[in-house]
Amino acid sequence: MDLSPNQMLRLAPNKVDYLIPGGEMINEFLGEGPGARVCSQMWIASLVTSALQPGTATGLSRVAGTDVLLRDCLAENPAAWLGEAHAARWGASLGFLLKLLHSRDRLLLQTHPDGARARKYFGLPSGKDEAWYVLDTRPGACIWLGFRPGVTPAYFRGLIERQDTAALLDCLHQIPIRPGEVYFIPAGTAHAMGSRWTSPCGRSTSARTVPACRGRACMAPPAWTACWTASILTACPGRSCWPGTGSAPPPGRKSPGGSG
Repeated sequence: MDLSPNQMLRLAPNKVDYLIPGGEMINEFLGEGPGARVCSQMWIASLVTSALQPGTATGLSRVAGTDVLLRDCLAENPAAWLGEAHAARWGASLGFLLKLLHSRDRLLLQTHPDGARARKYFGLPSGKDEAWYVLDTRPGACIWLGFRPGVTPAYFRGLIERQDTAALLDCLHQIPIRPGEVYFIPAGTAHAMGSRWTSPCGRSTSARTVPACRGRACMAPPAWTACWTASILTACPGRSCWPGTGSAPPPGRKSPGGSG
């Protein structure tokens, strides 16, 4: 089948089973019936494979109605598909991985390296930023994002060694979320997704997840992804949730591990 960069490509649905239970809210968003396959993630315009199934094409997006991989289309002529300037710098890489994601359980508390640390410690070409747009929620949906004031490295390290999950989460801002909100998570920012919501999650690629928790209490082992950095979006509407900003803890709560 001849495909041209001058035509619109429709991509086949690309659901991926990846570490976490969930996916029902994705099916609701897509308007699928009760017999549809349920997966916690759907990868959109993906050029990367699932690390859980090495040596397979799982995770790669295909052109609808064909066996043609989007990755192969772009690789054949990156400049024609992506533009000369993009291809000159990044080749056939899109530079991001876009996902629809829904988890029934809270995800592990984690952070991701920036480019310098990804190259130094993991031998990977770039770090990982994330951006979340909230599509839908259930009552009680929240995220944990950025350290609260007063959390010291020594205090946090001690909680990791003791695997005190509740205290680890209490070191971060817990933020109730609503549909339509956007959150940008720069590399190096501690974060965790709560349950009861679905989101298209834009991730930079080629970086490894560095967990703050070990074992069952934090749900899942570290996971690989694979792209580069996308765009900077507006962060935490009406809230300050970045490390080092001196932002105040939530009302009625004191800063853990220190005064405040």
